[in-house]
Amino acid sequence: MTLWIVTTGNSDVQLDTDENWSDLYDQVRYSDPIENCQKFSDLGEPDDETELFLAPSRVLGLVYGQEEEVYSDLRFPLLEVFADFFKNRSDDSIELPDRILVLLTDQGEIFSNSQTRDSDCPFWQDTCTLEPLFEHYFNEQFSIEPQFVIIQPKSDQEKGIDSWTEMLACVGEALNEQLEQQNCRPDELVYVSHQAGTSAISSAVQFLCVSQFENVKFLVSNQYYDYEEECWQYQPELIQSSSYWRGLQIQKAKKPLKNGFPGSAVELLEGLIEDGKIKEIEKYVDRFNIKSVVGDPSEEFEREHPTFCNK
Repeated sequence: MTLWIVTTGNSDVQLDTDENWSDLYDQVRYSDPIENCQKFSDLGEPDDETELFLAPSRVLGLVYGQEEEVYSDLRFPLLEVFADFFKNRSDDSIELPDRILVLLTDQGEIFSNSQTRDSDCPFWQDTCTLEPLFEHYFNEQFSIEPQFVIIQPKSDQEKGIDSWTEMLACVGEALNEQLEQQNCRPDELVYVSHQAGTSAISSAVQFLCVSQFENVKFLVSNQYYDYEEECWQYQPELIQSSSYWRGLQIQKAKKPLKNGFPGSAVELLEGLIEDGKIKEIEKYVDRFNIKSVVGDPSEEFEREHPTFCNK
């Protein structure tokens, strides 16, 4: 089984045209919560580089969510790069995902009505209303019904989706619950696209995936300017996490080794370093007791130690 985890942000869904916007907007302009901020009726001019129209994601989802007949207006700039990567793959080691897990944000509980009257409030950049649009896209591209995880900060603005500490806990709780429901195994292949959304969410997703799965591949998109075509292009790239995970385990192994518990270090390093290094550490399991043989505590770590931690 192969899982693809996708974070989402305010610019992940855009519009090719504004010709349907006014009519669709008028249908929902007095519904909650749009009625609280009447500043989205005009999309303005398209972006000079992409020629696409960008609306705040919460508003875009509310306006287009129930109008599947005009979904042809929609563009998914980042996801289109990734979809092409999977469908046009030339490397046999690249597998199509069997399941897709999409992370959405909802900060509705940390902003008051008075705050959401401001069109610049981060509330309007939440992606939770885009669920039907993403569902349609992944069904169309991969014939997969995606599952969704809603990231919902519940305290105050200082602990919103920009908070690194809060997101590590919030993303961890929400993501782990969904992974358990899907019976995900530590050894299955996991692709992670974490470029969209806030840095705090991206960091939390990276950390949690690397710590829970042994085979993680980060799928990212690099932007560059094509001078021949005179436009910006996007090049997908896979970043292997095996060395990152290996480094993480080695760092974790340093502490028990230095504290005189090499047996615990061996358990962390099994299969990650050369057998010769493992045997070297195992010798210390039998005879390693620095504090009993070194009289002066200041000399405790002056004896020669295995060198694997520095590699």
